[in-house]
Amino acid sequence: VVRYGFAFAGLSTLRVASSQNTALYVKTMREFENQIKISSALSELLDFSEIYCSAACCGLQAFEIHKSLLLRLIIDKNVEGNSGINWYNELKVEIDALHLHLTNLAMDKEKEIPVIYPRNDSVPEYYLPKNELQHLLLRWQRVFKQVKGTQAVP
Repeated sequence: VVRYGFAFAGLSTLRVASSQNTALYVKTMREFENQIKISSALSELLDFSEIYCSAACCGLQAFEIHKSLLLRLIIDKNVEGNSGINWYNELKVEIDALHLHLTNLAMDKEKEIPVIYPRNDSVPEYYLPKNELQHLLLRWQRVFKQVKGTQAVP
């Protein structure tokens, strides 16, 4: 049973009464309009490719999107004993789904979308205009197609 709720620093906190009449505080993530929550795999790829600057500062220009970077991550994961091919397949599905979601999102193409990483789900990592985020995902889709069929991803 929710007794009361209040907001502090962008987080919603709910006080819930338990059966022993003690209070339990539960933090819930603040919701942002049209937010995109990405997986840890996609955040790892974006962190790895965020070379030139920060996305919060430079937007799309901060990212180096190239076949060799994706191959390097896949091979490193295979060497570490993780399945780079499974990681590739899961990431490809997420990128395709996010791109489709943004395409179907009815909003101005210049409106900024909050991108939320799993490591800090209380505030967005950065905001990107819808068209830049779509372009970023489209470029990664092309790179994923280029990598498919190589020795790293049969």
